[in-house]
Amino acid sequence: MAEVIGYCPLCTAPVEAGHGAVCISCYEKLPPDAELAQSADQARSAITQAPLKNRYADAYRVGRTIDSFGTAIKFAGFTIAGLILVVSLSNMRPASPLGPFGPQPALLNAAVLGGVIVAVLVAAVGFVLGVLVSAQGQILLATLDSAVNNSHFLTLSEKAAILGVPSTAGVPAAT
Repeated sequence: MAEVIGYCPLCTAPVEAGHGAVCISCYEKLPPDAELAQSADQARSAITQAPLKNRYADAYRVGRTIDSFGTAIKFAGFTIAGLILVVSLSNMRPASPLGPFGPQPALLNAAVLGGVIVAVLVAAVGFVLGVLVSAQGQILLATLDSAVNNSHFLTLSEKAAILGVPSTAGVPAAT
């Protein structure tokens, strides 16, 4: 029996020294010897890791995008409210010295007061909607963190890499 030098990254079959360019089990082209998996577990892990990592990366991207949309909604709400406020205040008229009851204060102008109220309402609605959308993105991110942490298909170092935290591989877990 020939010496096993690695394992097929596609089907996890052992690859023996002096092998051809094709796996004898799955008939797929083999990578160079240096890129062969060194254990069957490593080969199995490589098979399941790539789709999982891609799925989690895509899901995290969606969560961050939803959170960013919420921030953009808040920014747009405050920007529109600011524009309404500027336009309303630019229409403010000076006090009229010839009013029927004497000088009338400029801030009592109904259009200006209405514009200020509309600006406050637009800012409040934009803020509330932005917070709700951002919360959905953050809930998705928290759910993904939990799913990654509880996955039986990932090692501790892979979980740490996906979550973006320092790896604790080799450090005993606290009980």
